[in-house]
Amino acid sequence: MHFGPFDLKYDRLRIESLSLEVNNSVTHFWGANGVGKSTLLNLILKQTTEKGISFGYLSQNYRSNWLWWQDIWSNLELASGIKRKELEDNPLIIKHWSWLEPLISQSTAKVNFSTQTTESTVSLSGGQLQKVILLRELLRRPKILFLDESFSAIDKDSCFELINWLKEEQKVEDFQIISIMHNWELVELFGGEVVNISLRDGLMSLNSKLIN
Repeated sequence: MHFGPFDLKYDRLRIESLSLEVNNSVTHFWGANGVGKSTLLNLILKQTTEKGISFGYLSQNYRSNWLWWQDIWSNLELASGIKRKELEDNPLIIKHWSWLEPLISQSTAKVNFSTQTTESTVSLSGGQLQKVILLRELLRRPKILFLDESFSAIDKDSCFELINWLKEEQKVEDFQIISIMHNWELVELFGGEVVNISLRDGLMSLNSKLIN
């Protein structure tokens, strides 16, 4: 089961000619609103899906890609296809147990049908929930991790922590990152290649540069 993206209208995407090589470990799409960053990302997602390439995905609306009525274990099981007993022995879970275990302990999903009230994992802070979702996506052993304005809804300190954590995981797990971001400071923290997208006379133009 894949939690996202749900709303990509692949059949509506039309383009006459496009050539783009993504060779760097991190690639950012940069440009003004409306120039086609999300369209380009969706086209790559389409190709990734059609070719059966394993990928992870986190959007700005990350909470909508989390089953709030299920606990953390259930969300991890459903996304990874791995049973809880096997998850508990998974090297990635063991590696991150020191910060994951407290979140599991303090956060459960309960529904009281008599009062129609819920207590769920969405009560985690934005940064905590995003980190668990990213861990969930990494359990899928993706070749590419897509980040679509993923850090725009959390505070700066949480952004820095998550980006540094992802960079360390990327060294070990060996996946590419393709992102859309609107914060240049975060782009510089990530490093990699920046593909600047602009429109001229209705045509999309791409120019890239490497940053440290």
